[in-house]
Amino acid sequence: MKLFCFLSIMMITTSSLFGQAIECLSEVTDESTREGIPGAAIRIANTQRGTSTNAKGRFRMMLAEGQYCLYVSSLGYRSDSVHVSVPLENGTLNL
Repeated sequence: MKLFCFLSIMMITTSSLFGQAIECLSEVTDESTREGIPGAAIRIANTQRGTSTNAKGRFRMMLAEGQYCLYVSSLGYRSDSVHVSVPLENGTLNL
């Protein structure tokens, strides 16, 4: 099975005042081909919140300041997880 990874994981594009939700954009890609994976599921650990990627493998989530563990899964790929702190110092997390 192929392993997928995140590239340029969280690019913060919009933030509200006083530590409210921050819009985070990301992409789930195939590790070997670097192509986006459509329909991948992204879930925030210990919550019922989540989303899925679009046809290009991209997704967006609104996250408040804090630390998160994101679980990613898609048919035909091994599931993976990544720990993210919001906000990011420079706006981008590369893994």
